[in-house]
Amino acid sequence: MSYNNSDNIFEDYLEYLNNQKLNKSSVMSYYFDFKIHLNENDLNLKKAFELSNINKFINNPTIKSSTKKRRRVSIKKILMFLDQKGYISDINYLIANIKSLNSVNEIELESQEILTEKEIQRLLDFNENYSNFLRDKSIIETIYTLGLRTDELINLKIKDIDINLKLLSFYRTSIKKTITLNCKYNSSLINYIIKERSKIPTASEYLFLSRNNDKFSRQSIWKIINKISRNSGIEVKVTPKILRKSFAVSLLKKGVPVSVLSDFFGVENMNFLLKENIDRNQYFDLMEYYKSNINEQ
Repeated sequence: MSYNNSDNIFEDYLEYLNNQKLNKSSVMSYYFDFKIHLNENDLNLKKAFELSNINKFINNPTIKSSTKKRRRVSIKKILMFLDQKGYISDINYLIANIKSLNSVNEIELESQEILTEKEIQRLLDFNENYSNFLRDKSIIETIYTLGLRTDELINLKIKDIDINLKLLSFYRTSIKKTITLNCKYNSSLINYIIKERSKIPTASEYLFLSRNNDKFSRQSIWKIINKISRNSGIEVKVTPKILRKSFAVSLLKKGVPVSVLSDFFGVENMNFLLKENIDRNQYFDLMEYYKSNINEQ
């Protein structure tokens, strides 16, 4: 089935996504995935959703594994949309077969997806005198040492930090988590709040502010991380996800059990960590440590 009035179907899909309570960046990612996939198949829905073409779209060898994962989610969302609009049938058959495709393995961890301990140290030790340096360094430090997702970071507000008690609170899957800040490991964040953020007019409630004192976008956070990583002499492209994975692997090497890490990072499947060359017999239980530093309310 060819869809000649393509603007309408794309507009309908954009409206559909906006009603799914997704953040704006996710909406646009899924929206452009649909446009790319349909255009690559000459706006022919039947052709686009043949399993061979779905597999080609998801497992394009020129894209990163993270993009492959997102595209697999995109395809499922598109199928649900098309089913709701009556454009396709046999949606359950298609979704079942998508799961069986040789797509990205959920436990796959490519070597370039984590940083070495030396690279992390260079990143955390990086020191350069430029405007907003302390803010930028505290952003990287906060993602790495506290394992925050990008959305969690950009949505942090001034009221979420108790600088006297050294506590930071945020919501993950509707659960409030409160983490104890450490003057050694979170020194940049603490200094940023005391020396810089406290001097900025409180017109904005957010902790990290852009040059115009606005809330950061996800893309802006990625740019900051890339800038500092390049200036630190790190050749691979560094993303928030790579920082989180690197932190998780470093904790695993120190003996933190996978079950504890899963709870800490809010990720059910942490099996990718098991691909690391680590002697699991050296694990020791740090659950009590995390209980004293992370509280759920």
